[in-house]
Amino acid sequence: MTNARQKATLLAPGLALAALAVAALLTGCLPSEEAAPNVPVASVQPPREPLVELTYPQSDPNGRYVTLGQPGTYIIAGTVASQEPVRQVSVNGVEAATYRLEQYPSYNTPDDFGIYRFRAPVVWQPDTRAVVRVIDPPLAREYAYSPDPNATVSYWQQAAEATPANAGLAYRLGNALLAQDTNGAFSTLSAATSGGAGEAAPWSLWELGKAYLTAGKPAEALKPLNSAIAAYPTFADAYYDRGVTYYELQQYDQSAADLNRAAQLLPAWAEPLLALGQTYYAQNRLQDAAKVYEQAGTIWPTWPAPEYSLAMVRLDEGRMEDATKHLTRAEKLGPWRAMHHQQLAEKLFAKGNSTAAWRQVQIAHKLGGAPSQRFLVRLAQNTPEPPEKPMWWAAKGKWHKADSKPDHEASGPVKKKGKKLKPLTLKNDSHQSSKRAVAKVGKGNTGHGGSSNGSSSKTRAQGHSSGHGHDDSKPAAQ
Repeated sequence: MTNARQKATLLAPGLALAALAVAALLTGCLPSEEAAPNVPVASVQPPREPLVELTYPQSDPNGRYVTLGQPGTYIIAGTVASQEPVRQVSVNGVEAATYRLEQYPSYNTPDDFGIYRFRAPVVWQPDTRAVVRVIDPPLAREYAYSPDPNATVSYWQQAAEATPANAGLAYRLGNALLAQDTNGAFSTLSAATSGGAGEAAPWSLWELGKAYLTAGKPAEALKPLNSAIAAYPTFADAYYDRGVTYYELQQYDQSAADLNRAAQLLPAWAEPLLALGQTYYAQNRLQDAAKVYEQAGTIWPTWPAPEYSLAMVRLDEGRMEDATKHLTRAEKLGPWRAMHHQQLAEKLFAKGNSTAAWRQVQIAHKLGGAPSQRFLVRLAQNTPEPPEKPMWWAAKGKWHKADSKPDHEASGPVKKKGKKLKPLTLKNDSHQSSKRAVAKVGKGNTGHGGSSNGSSSKTRAQGHSSGHGHDDSKPAAQ
């Protein structure tokens, strides 16, 4: 007990001193409220949410887009407007790198936002729901879009009518109209370019050039595309479409020069390389074509078009085993375009592989194609049609069994008997409407195209989109 009291006596002075020190700090040593300087506290605001827009197919701010008429693999394009840099996005799970746009006609975009463009090869059906995610920097939100062409066009029509001086709105309306009303697109885009609308001018000129390509008028496309490049000398999309235009005009050296320039300006974009391969193919430069097809496949390893294109080259070289390997890889990735599969079928039949030809016929039918009755009769006389293999959407129940029948069985009488299949076209797929037929290619081109967009008459690689809102041109070999 004595020890405890002694310890308490010894500790008491120390505790008292500590209490005095605390009191001093609370009263005199720390600045009082009156003495504190009036320093405003900076408010830290979180970054504003990015704005995402599909440009091919064109979307609107309400989550709708202009429907792509035919199933196949498309180059889906769009833009992300963001306060901080965006490096990578995904479209329906397919990852894609982005690059920053300059001189782009933004719409309702804050001045301090940058605009970043993306393209991704995606297996697509007319009712596909598009889901875009920003993955670098990572964002939790998904941006979803559903097909509704009438509502999408109506939105941009009303917006453009309300603000007729806004060339960015006219550009988007013209881009949306390309899938439905080519004449309306001409009128809208011509009006947008006639006024010299500042930053919108190069993009509207480019879109007008694409409209001419979509309409099968490559000669008329040159003027607006030349003007777009003159106004924006590093405009990769305009070089690409002008290269496709020259291909349509069978001016292959100029085509190769522009497509090479587009590929140099955007090394992560595979479509110019595919279109360049088609240009070489048209000149019977098979080794050069194979080389750039391989490069395109390296850049976009999930895009089936380079593998199908390589199969065409190997068939021409008489390398059936290698061609079969490329076809197998391509089919695992997805479909091409119906017209391409029809041409593959004819080439395989000519090389003596009727079973593989039937497979391409089946795929073409699934994609809405209709090989000629004469070819189907010749093929059936040589080899009966084999059983179908599962298609890409079989698990989702999207395809109908009737689609696999030859056109003379499923669709009644054939309108044109024995019509010769036209060679592939280098068009933009994004411009190609479901109603348009592909324009013819020059003589000697076997139709091996490789483009994915469908805007020109040859085989054009699909899809460039221009902005945080909508568009994209469609190369045919997507």
